[in-house]
Amino acid sequence: MTAARRRPVPTDPGEPGGRAPAPGALRIVQQFMNSTDREAGTEELDTPVALSRWLHGHGLTRTALRLTEADLERALRFRELLRSLALANAGVPMSSDTLDALNHEFAAHPLVGTWDGPPHLEPVGTGLDEALGRIAGIVVMDANSGRWRRLKACARDVCRWVFYDHSRSGTGTWCTMAICGSRTKANAYYRRRRLRRELGKNKE
Repeated sequence: MTAARRRPVPTDPGEPGGRAPAPGALRIVQQFMNSTDREAGTEELDTPVALSRWLHGHGLTRTALRLTEADLERALRFRELLRSLALANAGVPMSSDTLDALNHEFAAHPLVGTWDGPPHLEPVGTGLDEALGRIAGIVVMDANSGRWRRLKACARDVCRWVFYDHSRSGTGTWCTMAICGSRTKANAYYRRRRLRRELGKNKE
């Protein structure tokens, strides 16, 4: 009996290298983290109104919210803490301060289980607490399923784009090997050459 062939994962032209996006609700978390593009210098969530529209447009709130600058700062801080988690999935160590901040943030969004349809976690709060709680609930559910560990932030420091690693081995490090992977390796190569030259001069 022959082994079943793996179905090819569909690609997404919106992701670097045409990668397939994260599956299911985890796609929303991926989009939230990629609402800023560090290398391009763009930011979707640049005002409280833009944040409200984004959250409502992605089904994270039941109505549009009236948010403040403090709300915006809080949401962006949560986004970057999640990016640190995704970066840890790519093998980049997380500081103890960041881990403490993450634990504090998740504790601030209490969740309850619901079995009205597929099992999932629902936020207890309202407003921005509801929206961020839904994101936190998705992360927790997918951590339990094992899918979260495949959501990674690109290890290239000027990129940090979040991608889903569909590879069989699950060892991807960069959002695309053709760009970030090759540039990282090239930079490492030139650093090693420069170091060897400097060491050679010191021996003269």
